[in-house]
Amino acid sequence: MLGQSAASNNVTGSYNTFIGMNAGPTADGINFATAIGYAASVTKSNTIVLGGTGGPGYPTVGIGTNSPNTGTSSMCMETST
Repeated sequence: MLGQSAASNNVTGSYNTFIGMNAGPTADGINFATAIGYAASVTKSNTIVLGGTGGPGYPTVGIGTNSPNTGTSSMCMETST
């Protein structure tokens, strides 16, 4: 856990990574989860969340792009055939 109040409500969860102020689980007992970014939260085990959600000032998330659209998440995936 890294960041002010990161994982503050994680009492019995295990093998989690929370990076960023107020990043963490929404409930206790979540395992194998990762939340990265200001106010990023995970709601179930075996989950990865990048960036917080819910209002102005929250980040956009881009995967495979260096310019994600404002207010949305962008993903670019390539597959080989």
